[in-house]
Amino acid sequence: MYRKVSRTFVSLCLAFCLVGLLPLRAAAWGRDGHQIVAQIALWRLDQLNAENALNRISTILNANVGTSIPNRPNDLFDASVWPDEVRGNPQYKFADDLHFVSIPLDRNNDPQALDAYKKVRDCKRRQDIPQIPEGVCIIGALVHYTKVLETSSSKKARLEALSFIVHFMGDLHQPLHTSEDKEFTNHLGGKGDRGGNHRFLFYLSDEVFLSNNIKSCVQTPNACTEKFGNKRSNLKLHAAWDKYMIQTEMRTNADRGPDFKAYGESLIAKLPSDPSAARYAAIESGDFIQWARETHHVAEQNAYALTGPKLKVSAADKKEYEFYLLNEAYREKNIAVIDEQLIRAGIRLAAVLRRIFPDSET
Repeated sequence: MYRKVSRTFVSLCLAFCLVGLLPLRAAAWGRDGHQIVAQIALWRLDQLNAENALNRISTILNANVGTSIPNRPNDLFDASVWPDEVRGNPQYKFADDLHFVSIPLDRNNDPQALDAYKKVRDCKRRQDIPQIPEGVCIIGALVHYTKVLETSSSKKARLEALSFIVHFMGDLHQPLHTSEDKEFTNHLGGKGDRGGNHRFLFYLSDEVFLSNNIKSCVQTPNACTEKFGNKRSNLKLHAAWDKYMIQTEMRTNADRGPDFKAYGESLIAKLPSDPSAARYAAIESGDFIQWARETHHVAEQNAYALTGPKLKVSAADKKEYEFYLLNEAYREKNIAVIDEQLIRAGIRLAAVLRRIFPDSET
């Protein structure tokens, strides 16, 4: 059993990350996925007896920073979701575009090849966001906050940096946070699918999707909409990878429920007990760019392999849109992909933290 760096696990409610038809990039993994990544990272640090990293993390999390940080994180699980909780806060508005990197799908590329990441296209410096001179995308953000954690003496800056790193390492491994179909014609009349946020879904509802009745969404709204407050909004491909497939697994697989802790333990059980096993070295090798390209390839090969589109009438606004089908075969195949991405994110997060706080440091 891995140690606890901070307060005891508590059951946390699921956070909805869709906001109707607004062209926003949703939060990766939802609360469950991000906390699973933190859980695996803590387990890995404990497995390696990474005392320095664990102690430094604890010091940062327990530092007195006053009331200057809204929704102040108190443990690594809080930290893993904190960057999503402060989205919309004017103090952190600059971070909105740091949660993803939109590497375009290349339809002319070898389907087995990794699409290119181009900093000048995908992670440019922006005058309106001088806080991140390394480039405004998840890769630039991870480079920046690594530097902050290595060099800053500010307790507030270090707590923010740790939280951003923990969160962004999760985001980096959600396939649709590293990808965009730039040629997709979206419902707003423009180009781009915003990492699957503009692809409407039927979730696990083959019969309704395959029906020739164009109004099937309206007649069976649970097939293609979710509750959001008192309104209904269309299910999206991005949210299916963030939360729906994980939530379904937690409900239907007794070994994965009822909360993120059980799910994380089920993934940890698959990992080698030998801390120097070859699998760990294979996962830990590389850098932020390589990991982003690898995750992008997962999106290309898996996330976008949907049935459709098919015209249907949306229950949200009674207008006609193109819908895709995410069926049980897709979910069964890709829940294994999600599991691997969560594992990779957690193991790599531990590796990043050990690089920042090396074992030999006194």
